[in-house]
Amino acid sequence: MLEAELLESEARYLDEFADDVQVVCPRCEAAAMVRYRSLASDDANPAPRATCTACGLDQVGWRVPERSSLRQLGVARCRRCNAWLRERPIHYRASTRELDFLCACGEVNRKTHRPGRLLGIAVDPYQALPLWFSASFKGESLWAYNRPHLSYLRQYVAAIERGRFEYPNAALGARLPRWMKAARHRSDLLAAIDRLARRTP
Repeated sequence: MLEAELLESEARYLDEFADDVQVVCPRCEAAAMVRYRSLASDDANPAPRATCTACGLDQVGWRVPERSSLRQLGVARCRRCNAWLRERPIHYRASTRELDFLCACGEVNRKTHRPGRLLGIAVDPYQALPLWFSASFKGESLWAYNRPHLSYLRQYVAAIERGRFEYPNAALGARLPRWMKAARHRSDLLAAIDRLARRTP
């Protein structure tokens, strides 16, 4: 039975749930974890780390940059001969986000690539791994970064009354798709969220 609930009055934002993201391990397909901001106290520029207790995966670094962003980075000048660097990089270091571009003169030019996080799509924001809490719902993609995120989504969907916040366009509730807010989907959507919540690592 559905109970009328009032959504908490304090706005929540998607990046609040992005510190520890539960993903599908790329090696064994068990539940793995990608951690980023929780490591920030150890390093001024931490690299995200994916770990899996099932197979021992320990993968540090960022996702491989998209080709479009690589082309943009390549529009720079060689530090030795001042020629334009228009080639794709010859090497990419995922842990430090550094790329090496080889100039025609033989000089290797290193640049730092800061791709940013992929917030708002059904992959983890750092290494673009598939999310553990992800399912299809009536042709749409239902997903959450972790259990607290899934719990928030359940609370939002179940709420009969949803408050207005100081920054409504930035709040997570305002960013949710219409199909998730539709009252006609409430019962089925709550059941789908509950099925995801029962998915154990």
